Parts: sequence; structure tokens; C-alpha cells
Amino acid sequence: MYDWCDSFPQVPKVTQLYKKTPPAISRKGKRLHCIYLFVVIKNKSRFTTAYKFMKRVLRCRLTLLLLLPFAATYSQENTLEQLMALPNDTAKVTKLSAYYEGIKRKEPQKAREVATTILDLSKKLGYDKGIAMGYADLGFVDAITGENRRSIAYNAEAIKYYKKIKDNTAVAACLGTMANAYSGLGKSDSSTIYRLEAISLLEKMKESPSFTKRDMRMLSLQYYNLAVGYANSLRDDDKALSYYKKAEEMAQQANDTTMIVTALNGVTRRLASKEQFADALVQAKEALHFAKASGDDFLLSQAWHGYATVLDVSGKLDEAVEPALLAIRYAEQTGDFSRFMVSATTYSHILQQKGDYKTLKAFLEKVLDNKGQKDNIEFLADMYGFLAEANYKLGNYKPAYDQLYKKLVFNDSILKVENNRIMADMEFRYQTAQKEKALSQNQLQLAQKNLQLQKNRQYIYYTLAALIVALLVAALFYIRYRNKKRIHQKEIQSLQQQKEIQLLQALMQGEEKERSRIAKDLHDGVAGMLAAVKMQLSTEEEELKSLKGYTKALQLLNEATAEVRKTSHNLMPEVLLQHGLDKALRRYCNNISSTSLQVHYYFIGEEQRYVDSFELSVYRIVQELLNNIFKHSKATEASVQLSVQDTVLSISIEDNGVGFLKQPSQNGGMGLDSLKHRIHALNGNIELNAETGGGVNAYLEFDTAGLRRSGARAETLVN
Repeated sequence: MYDWCDSFPQVPKVTQLYKKTPPAISRKGKRLHCIYLFVVIKNKSRFTTAYKFMKRVLRCRLTLLLLLPFAATYSQENTLEQLMALPNDTAKVTKLSAYYEGIKRKEPQKAREVATTILDLSKKLGYDKGIAMGYADLGFVDAITGENRRSIAYNAEAIKYYKKIKDNTAVAACLGTMANAYSGLGKSDSSTIYRLEAISLLEKMKESPSFTKRDMRMLSLQYYNLAVGYANSLRDDDKALSYYKKAEEMAQQANDTTMIVTALNGVTRRLASKEQFADALVQAKEALHFAKASGDDFLLSQAWHGYATVLDVSGKLDEAVEPALLAIRYAEQTGDFSRFMVSATTYSHILQQKGDYKTLKAFLEKVLDNKGQKDNIEFLADMYGFLAEANYKLGNYKPAYDQLYKKLVFNDSILKVENNRIMADMEFRYQTAQKEKALSQNQLQLAQKNLQLQKNRQYIYYTLAALIVALLVAALFYIRYRNKKRIHQKEIQSLQQQKEIQLLQALMQGEEKERSRIAKDLHDGVAGMLAAVKMQLSTEEEELKSLKGYTKALQLLNEATAEVRKTSHNLMPEVLLQHGLDKALRRYCNNISSTSLQVHYYFIGEEQRYVDSFELSVYRIVQELLNNIFKHSKATEASVQLSVQDTVLSISIEDNGVGFLKQPSQNGGMGLDSLKHRIHALNGNIELNAETGGGVNAYLEFDTAGLRRSGARAETLVN
């Protein structure tokens, strides 16, 4: 025994299972049983894989088939006990779900209990995925056991949670199960709608990188089931054929051999029903190719049966015999009676069409001797019908009569079963109608209440909407009022500023007129008188030279004349009126420059002439700033720079002194506040830094748009 266990990592477990095997089983059977149980426990959800593995290891098919039910039941119960003992967490939910997958078709009742456990545990844990799986599992079990209405309700709940966790593949699976349930209820239209919804959802996922082989298999299955619906219920061979082909194409992409063979058989049947026998044979051979490559007995039986069916309906009866026999042989090896039943019926029909009644009689007697297969009355009715015809053709009239009688008995049983089914269905429909009537009444009352609630909500919505509109209107009026008030205040401020500017300009004009008058009086009056005195003295210069102090008096007279002329020019500089700001500021800077304060003047740009009032105002502003520097800054050097660029005139004044504090108007000067007002009145700005200890740094900028005058001399002077 232990040489069989060396290749397994859990030898003690295998040995323990060996001791638990029934004593009547042979040593070879014990080996097989232990290895099989180990594989099942190792991966409980893959019984088919374990079965194939055992066939390859021992080739002991009979023993394996005898032990398979016992081994599966033993391992499953043992595994379920172990799973239920695990801590209540999400890992337990996942393991229970895997266990459910292994038993959902074989033991639906136990599968329902496991699904209920998954659902209850997931609800306690608040595990959305587990809740979705629980509802979906219950819905699947109800679908395969005929509880179609409950299956629809469970799957609808599962879809809510799968959408919450964004598992579209699972949503599509639930929609497919709902489609199967509606088909079971005879609602082909609803079934088709839900099937198409599942397909639509999966097709949208095809362009996504996350579209996996699992999604491909699911889409292939939905295509196949939709094709079955079109073929069986809606009798639309063309649409059925198109969806069978889509199912085969998607199965090819997923590399799913089972679905490839199944879909190809569907294509084969539809082509044969359309009498396109050549194309049908091509598809049947393709299905055989994949089935042979898989080595799976079920797929081989299915593929050979499809091939035999095409040959049968196309009239190639001799060629159809061997494929039909192969289909029967592989069906027997799988132990699937439904597969055997379909293949046996096709083979019997082929022999009947050939007229080979001896072979048909021998085959049917062998089939009917199997007592375990007599629970399917529809199959037995067909078999006795074929056998009765065979005996009749062979002259065995008494057996033919007996077998025909049995066929009629089975047909009568079928009719009774059908009648019972119809009566049960009618009773179900009646009970359902009564429940639906009561439900409709409840729904009507609920609808009336909902209608009233909806009306109340509408009244509330209308009231809230009216209130919101009123608030919006009030807010708009308030905003409009505030904007008007702001605009009005700005207009008032603008008017006040314009008034101040006009007053300031009038004051400046008055000052300039007064300056002009004083300058004229000084120039024409005092300066003239001084000139006359000097001229008088000059005529008597010979007599006066001998007088003491004459030279000193003449010197003072010359200085007074120069001072009067200087003052007159400062009050009304003629050079400004004749030549503009550049020449006037240059002369003024040269005039005030002395040993104590060196004033340097610079000009940048092209010289322009402006209106007289603007040039005179700018000149006075520069004059005032230089006077403040001269009086208060204690500077030894100062610089004035005039720059003209397009419509901008800028002046920069700097010195190396100690600066000066803001001074009030003194000695007829402007004062810094007055200076700033004048600059603003000229549509200009000033940046002045003249704090004590930092020297003077003043920058003036004026917008000269509209202030130019024609006839200006273009000239560029630097220094």
C-alpha cells in the first residue's frame, strides 16, 4: 500500500483512509479508493478530474464506478463538517461556496442548505459578495429543481449586491439563470429579454482589458441558451443558427472544449434541419475533432451522435450506423443515461430506415433487458414501438402485438402523466391567479397610497420651488439695488474728483497767471529800473570811480539785476514756452547746480511738445521737488531723468542726501500733499520715497494721450 502513497504529500491521511475502506473490497480497489478520496478531499470541487485521474492510474473502471458514490458522499460530508467548524469569517464563506459548486447539481437539497448558510453568515459579517453569492446559489438550485418564481426573486436580490460590488460577470450569470426560470414558466418572451440583457452586458465588457476567459465562457453559454430558446420555443432556425455560431466563436476564444463541441452540435442540428447537409457534416466533423482531442467520453458521445444524426436525416444510413454505435458506446462509459437514451433512439431510427430489423430486434431486446433503465416511460414507449415494428416485419406477430400493447400502455401512462401535469398546472395557475388577485388588490391600495404620497410630495416640491424662485427674485433685486448703489456712489466719487480736479486746475491756472503777472512786472518794472540806474551810472563812471564804495555798489547792482532776471525767469520761464520741457529742465538744473549741490540732467526718447499748461505744471512739480531736496535733503548730488515714450512721460529724481520728512506748504511752495493732488489732476502718478536717512527717490508718470501739440521739434539729447 505504501508504495502507492509515496508520491503524495499527506501519507498519514491516505493511510487512515485505507484503514476505513470496507473489508470486502479488494486490495486494488482499496488503493483506488484511498487515492480517489485523497484527490477529492484535496480539491473537492473537481470530481471529474479525480475520476479521469483514477482511470489513468489503475484502469479499473468497474471498481471506480462502484466506489464513486460512496467516496463522493464520504468526502463531501467529512468536508462539510470540517468547513462548518471553521471560524465565521469571509474565508469560510469562500470555502463553503466552493463546496456548494461541487454538489449543486448532484445534491440540490444539501446545496440549498449550504447556500442558506452562506447567505446567513454573510449577512452577519456584512459581506456583500457573500450575500450576493448566497442569493445567486439559492436561485440556481431553485431553477434546476423547478422553483422558477422563487429562483427569479433570489437572482433579482443577488443582482443588487453584485452591482454594488461591480461584478458584471456575476450579474450576467444571474440574468441567465432568470432567463432559464422564465423559460421554465413558459414565458419565452421574458426569457429572451433577460438572456439578451445578459448578453448585452457581457458584450459591453468585451472591449475592456478585464474581459477574462471566465467572461468568455459565460458569454458563450448565454449565446448557446439563447439559440436553444430560438430553436425550441420560437422556431426561428436562422436566429438560432446565428447564436449557435456566436457561442462556438466565443468558446474558441475561451479555449473551452466542452462549449465548443456543444455549440458545434447546435450548429450541426440547425443546418441539418435546414437541409444544408454538406455544411452540417463539416460542423459535425469539427466537433468530432475537438471531442477526440479532449478524450472526454461525454463529448465524444455527443459529437458522434451529432455526426450520426446528420447522416441519418440526409439518407446516408449505411454511413450513419458506425457513428451511432460509437455514440452509444461512449454514452455507456460515462454512465449518463440521458446521453445513452438519445443515442439509442437515433441508432434505432437508422436501423428502422435501413430495414435491418434483425439487428434492431437484437439491440432493443438487449436495451430493454436492463431493468434499471425502465423508469423513463417516454424512452420505453419509443423502444417498444421500434421493437413491435421489427417483430411485425420479421413475422413475429404475437411478440409484436404484446410490444405494441406495451407501447400503448406506456403512451397511456404518458398521457396520464401529462393530464396530471396539466391538472396540477391548472391548479397551480388557479392558486396563482387567486394570489395574484389578492396581490393586485394590495398593490392597488398601495398604488393609491403612493399616488397620494406622490401628490403630497408634488405639493411640497411646488411650494419649495415657489419659495426658491421668490428667494432668487429677491436676491436678484437686492443684487441689482446694491449694484446701482455702488455705481451711484462711484459716480458721486467721480464727480467729486472731477470737481476737485477742476478746482485744482483753476487754482493752478490762477497761480500761473499771477506768476506771469509778477514775472512781467519784475522784468518790465524792477529790471528796467535797475537797468536805467546802471546806465546812468555808466555815463558818470569817470567821476564816480574815485568815490569810495562805487565798485562795490556797482557789483551789488549787477547781482540784483541778475537775481531779478533769474526770479523773473523762474516765475515764467521763457525757454519753456519757446523750446519745451527738455530745454527748460536742462537750463533750470544747470542754473541751480552749484558747488554744494551738483544736479545732473538726462533725457531719453524723442522730444515732444505738449500743451503749455501741462508743460508748465510738470515743470513746477520738478521745480518743487528739487527745491525740497536743496532745502532739506543735505545732498551733494542729484539727478533728474526725463523719458518720453509714445503716450507716456516719466520723470525720475534721485539724490544722495538724508531725505526729508513730509513738509507742509512753506514759502509759497506746494507741499507734498498738494503736489500729489496736482499730479493726479494731470492724470499722473507719483511714487515718492524721501524718508529721513534714505535720500530722495521719486518717480512720476503721466499719460500724455491727447496732450501733444503739432510743430514739436524732434530731437534726442543725452546728458
